[in-house]
Amino acid sequence: DLHRAAGRRLDHVNMAGALLQGSILEGLTLADGTLAGANLSHARLRGATLKNVALTGSLWLGVDARDSDLRRLRFDGVSLAGADLR
Repeated sequence: DLHRAAGRRLDHVNMAGALLQGSILEGLTLADGTLAGANLSHARLRGATLKNVALTGSLWLGVDARDSDLRRLRFDGVSLAGADLR
């Protein structure tokens, strides 16, 4: 359950259709996986680590991912309007 994943490490996760809008996922580590058709709009991902993750057909509208470590991500058909990825 990613709704309670703040501060946890998740490896090799492959999820489709996850409804995580507005979730607090600060400090989450997600490595070597895929998120397809996920809605993370307005989720808080501050200080998260995403590495080797494919993101397809997902909504990241207004995501707060400041101070996150985002490496080797593949965005395909992802809406990022208003997302803060600094």
